[in-house]
Amino acid sequence: MAESERRPGLPARFLRDTRANFATLTALTLPLMLGAAAFAVDEASLYLEKRRLQAAVDLAALEAAADAARAREIAYESLSAAGIIPPGLPMADLVAVETGALDVVTGRYTPDADLPPSARFVANATPANAVRVDYTHPGRVYFARHWFAPPAISARASAFAEPQAAFSLGSRLASLQGGLVNGLL
Repeated sequence: MAESERRPGLPARFLRDTRANFATLTALTLPLMLGAAAFAVDEASLYLEKRRLQAAVDLAALEAAADAARAREIAYESLSAAGIIPPGLPMADLVAVETGALDVVTGRYTPDADLPPSARFVANATPANAVRVDYTHPGRVYFARHWFAPPAISARASAFAEPQAAFSLGSRLASLQGGLVNGLL
């Protein structure tokens, strides 16, 4: 048998063979597609968690601004009620990112449009009319937790309360809604 008539070697036959191309391509690209899908799920989960955390911190700041003397306690209760702080975790343990770090600062807020936004809140100034709440905790990842440490997610919110008084006169014994008599009154 002449040298040119011999059958080609296995690598050459494999490259020339077009049968089962789809199976081969699927086997080669499936791990990449699954990895991209896992990354997308984790990224979307972190984004949603960041939005929920920001909403809870915003609410905690608004509630704490009403009573600056108890701001830290009110912010802790608000974040606990929102499910951000794990149940049963004492307020004293909220100092490290691993457990959750809560920082509440009271100060003075000046609503002056001529001031840059970063200069409107002055920490520890008196009389206190504003609160800044910072909360940081580790994010939750589902697929990447075996390869990477979860990233820290944080949110910051500032709120101020302007004391106002209201006065109303009248009797709350009777109320008329609509109708001819209400129109006459």
